[in-house]
Amino acid sequence: MGISFGVMTPQQGFTFQELARIWVEIERLGFDSAWIVDHFYPYFPEPYNRPISRRAPVLECWSTLAALSQVTKRIRLGPLVTCNSYRSPSLLAKISSTVDVISSGRLNFGIGAGWYEEEHRSYGFPFESFGSRAERLVEAIQLIKLM
Repeated sequence: MGISFGVMTPQQGFTFQELARIWVEIERLGFDSAWIVDHFYPYFPEPYNRPISRRAPVLECWSTLAALSQVTKRIRLGPLVTCNSYRSPSLLAKISSTVDVISSGRLNFGIGAGWYEEEHRSYGFPFESFGSRAERLVEAIQLIKLM
């Protein structure tokens, strides 16, 4: 199978048009995959030497993946990683299967238990202990696979 190379591009502080140009270039350069983060506001202080404030725009992960799948043709794409706490497993199964169809089967599905307490609280999501989040992640994976 060989080694695959991918690029993660945080979408904070970028317009969709800027991000689309970056992804087209990633594909042109021969990378195998491209990934974006599942965050609602910036958490890196200064990506790409661009000062970012908490008020910088951040494109929502799954909507952006669907759109980026239309400006690329070959590369695999996915969230690095989607947060289990933000969406119910059944909704996440439907969203991810839709993006997979829209992208002609190019979705790589990455999921995690969530770690950013400030973001959880600011958007009204409970931030449970690591053990609880890990248990919910295991349950979510089982449900998503079944769906």
